[in-house]
Parts: sequence; structure tokens; C-alpha cells
Amino acid sequence: MVKADCTLATELARQYIAQCLIGYNLSNGHEELQNILERQYQGSAKKAVATAMRIIYDKYRSFKNGESAEGSDKFI
Repeated sequence: MVKADCTLATELARQYIAQCLIGYNLSNGHEELQNILERQYQGSAKKAVATAMRIIYDKYRSFKNGESAEGSDKFI
């Protein structure tokens, strides 16, 4: 089972972001995920969530390229 979680203030917001992330294929890039967020998420943490998603994608891309995480051998 795959799960996703974040530290947003409301349960509804956490569930929505988890729903966006679960099953999304990062091999296709992060642009569509960013577009979904831009169109559908109107929470006050929108910019922070968008930044976190971009960072997740950057770390995924580094992992796929065989690069190690900064200061760690694990990404998550």
C-alpha cells in the first residue's frame, strides 16, 4: 500500500494533497502535478505545497540519476 502525508492544518487539505500524490508517476515530470495544484487547490499554503512538490520531484530526479541525497543516503 502506498500512502502520502503532509503537515497542512486541516484533514481535508492533507487528504486532498495525498490524493494528488498517490499514483502520480514522477517519470512524467512535475508540471501536471503543479497544474492540478494551481487549478484546484486554493488553500493558504498553496505556494508552500507547490515548492514542496517541486523539491520532491528534484530529489526523485537526482535519485534516478544516481546522485546521493545531501547529508543522507535516503530521500524519505
